[in-house]
Amino acid sequence: IDATALPVREDARGHWGSTEQTVEEALAGGDDYELLFTVHPRRLGRLKAVERLVAGLKLTHIGTVTRTPGVDIIHGDGRRQPVGAGYEHFG
Repeated sequence: IDATALPVREDARGHWGSTEQTVEEALAGGDDYELLFTVHPRRLGRLKAVERLVAGLKLTHIGTVTRTPGVDIIHGDGRRQPVGAGYEHFG
C-alpha cells in the first residue's frame, strides 16, 4: 500500500500530525469505508472506461499485489511497515 496514495482528506492528515498516524487511522480507525478491489493489469483499460462513464466515480490506485506474503505500507521515504491487525469492533 502506497501511504501517499491513500484517499485521506487534507484536514484529516493535518489532524493526526504524522504520516504514520494518519495511515494507521485510515486503515484501522473505524467507521469510514471505501471499496477495495484488485484488477489484473490487462483489464485496467476497461476499469478506466467505467470510471469515465460513471458520474462522480473516482478510483484511486493505492498499491500493487505481489507474490510476497503479507501486506506492507510503503512510506514516501521508501520505508516498509507491515499492516497491523485492523479495527476490532467488539474488542
